[in-house]
Amino acid sequence: MTIAVDGTVLSSRPAIMRHVRLGDIAQLVRGVSYKPSELALGPATNTVPLLRATNIVNSGLNTTDVLYVESHRVSNEQRLRRGDIVIAMSSGSRTAVGKLAQLTTNWTGCCGAFCGVIRPNQQQVDAGYLGIALRHPRFRDRIEYMAQGTNIKNLSRQHLLGYEITLPSLDDQRRVARILSTIEAASQRMEAALRARLSVERSMRSRMFHATGGRTQLLRDLLREPLRNGYSPVADPIGTVRVLTLSAVTYDAFVEANTKRALLHPRMAGLWLQPGDVLVERANTREFVGTAALYRGNPDWATYSDLMIRVRPDPSLMSPELLSEYLHLPEVRAYFRQRARGTSGSMPKIDHEIVANLPVVVPALSEQLRMTRVFRAVQTARSSARAELGCATDLFNSAIRQLMDPTP
Repeated sequence: MTIAVDGTVLSSRPAIMRHVRLGDIAQLVRGVSYKPSELALGPATNTVPLLRATNIVNSGLNTTDVLYVESHRVSNEQRLRRGDIVIAMSSGSRTAVGKLAQLTTNWTGCCGAFCGVIRPNQQQVDAGYLGIALRHPRFRDRIEYMAQGTNIKNLSRQHLLGYEITLPSLDDQRRVARILSTIEAASQRMEAALRARLSVERSMRSRMFHATGGRTQLLRDLLREPLRNGYSPVADPIGTVRVLTLSAVTYDAFVEANTKRALLHPRMAGLWLQPGDVLVERANTREFVGTAALYRGNPDWATYSDLMIRVRPDPSLMSPELLSEYLHLPEVRAYFRQRARGTSGSMPKIDHEIVANLPVVVPALSEQLRMTRVFRAVQTARSSARAELGCATDLFNSAIRQLMDPTP
């Protein structure tokens, strides 16, 4: 396969590649443990910046929104170095555990106890190559398998360091890293543009709802049928029924990758998705609990898990599209976060009562029609931007397989 990317030509994979364990070419440094009293929100004397899992984003490490920990808690080994890879070792969310990003600049700081640091041995492996190798789709699949725990998912040191990587010569590692970094940089620019678009959308959404002068009603009074939880069957490789996972709602992406397959079960009766269904996450991390998304796909394409609540509004009172947009308002997200219940170490949950008692601003029907037209146009543009980003992601995944996988 040969692909031209910004003038850089991708040719075949390196001719000589060997298999090594991650533990053979890198060490795993534990994150910093601390007491709450040893944290500060801003820099102070004898403190060190501290990253958490929320600082691990697709574009890299966010080193601006950090906490500060007393420096006596941080050993020299725990201080981050250029080329280090910060990984989330423990999380209540299966999608969050295993998230990683590489420190590509000189920066003074450390990471917290729920994270770890993969530190490349740069005499054996190019740091850039390793950083990209750990973003191979195969590694993500391995993380899904390795994550242990019912509520809190954990990665064990043994499993992580036992992960196998294909390793060419150092010169070839640097060449592969340069090529794949070019594609990844393009993806990150697209993602940054999409984030900017979403920020503008949030501002526009708030202004539109706050300017309508609509009356406020409880969500329970806007429903055409009662709220309903889904059902979570055991996954089965020969199953014929798609069951949505939380990722479908979290990322507003009702696609095959965000489903699991299961056998048909009587408890699935009445749970088949219909266009216009609004799904609300009743359990997730506090950041995501209460997240909502509107299903626009084909009837009966999938069912949904018991971690979601289905909301079916009466369209003569409020359209599903408009309700879905309303559920994205910052004050609505705060309403659910503040009322979510859960013990330490579990996923906070909301119930039917909390959802049903949500105050909803209901514009006049004529205003709803106007707002819906605007939101549809915005949604179309957003979908187009996401599709372009998806193409760039597919190109990266294809190239990483071509250049890093051994010859079949």
